[in-house]
Amino acid sequence: MNPDLLVLIVMIAIFVLFLIVTGFVLVRLNKIKRTQDKLLSLFNNDETVEKVLTFAEEFGESKQNIARLQRDVVQLREKQKSCFDRVNIVRYNAAGESEAKMSYSVGISNENEDGLIITGLHYRTGVNMYFKEVQDGVGDYPLSKEEKAAVSRSKVSKLRK
Repeated sequence: MNPDLLVLIVMIAIFVLFLIVTGFVLVRLNKIKRTQDKLLSLFNNDETVEKVLTFAEEFGESKQNIARLQRDVVQLREKQKSCFDRVNIVRYNAAGESEAKMSYSVGISNENEDGLIITGLHYRTGVNMYFKEVQDGVGDYPLSKEEKAAVSRSKVSKLRK
């Protein structure tokens, strides 16, 4: 085979490959052009610029609002730690085993384990009410086993944190 003929065949093959690639690129460019024409037909050039600027301003405002909301959430979480949101009631018999469980201790606490215990001891002759303050899980007066149970059950679960 003649070397000139071989070079000619290779050049024709390269030219055909070039035509195929060019055709593919032109088809893709034509699709992009049609999409661009559709978008431009939807928007007038002046309106498009205004809409983009408006969107940019709203996006900036949204970022500021998100930052403000994040600060608010942090403040609310801190404030919530001091709110009494855990309550538990323990009923028991203070007078003896033959009586009904009419006595009670109510434990009210927050995440800081500060709170209050309200105890009502019912006897045949009447009711005695006691209030005890709790700070960091410790009462200002010694706590009975029922009061300790009321406080321990009203504490925040460690899994929740």
